[in-house]
Amino acid sequence: MNTLRQIKSMDKYYRSYIGRKIAKYARENGIEYFKERNEINYPDGFLEKYFSENPIPVKNKDCEPITLEMIKILPIKMLFKPKTNENLTTDGINVFLRNKCVGFWIN
Repeated sequence: MNTLRQIKSMDKYYRSYIGRKIAKYARENGIEYFKERNEINYPDGFLEKYFSENPIPVKNKDCEPITLEMIKILPIKMLFKPKTNENLTTDGINVFLRNKCVGFWIN
């Protein structure tokens, strides 16, 4: 069985956000899962299949610096509010704090 906690490259806020999306996808597709110690477990291969179709955002060389002031003005949803401008970047689709996705642009 696989769990989202095993994916250490994801920011904890993004992991919570994507967990809700995965749960909705699993319900819609009739995927069986069980809860163990307050953690949802999915069948082997389910998370690999989901992430092959919906890859985790990765910071790349095309990312541009962004500031907290810009985030307040632009159509961006943040999963939590950073305290400083340091290490904030965007690729035009996602917002990163260092190397981890912490927000995204609203279409």
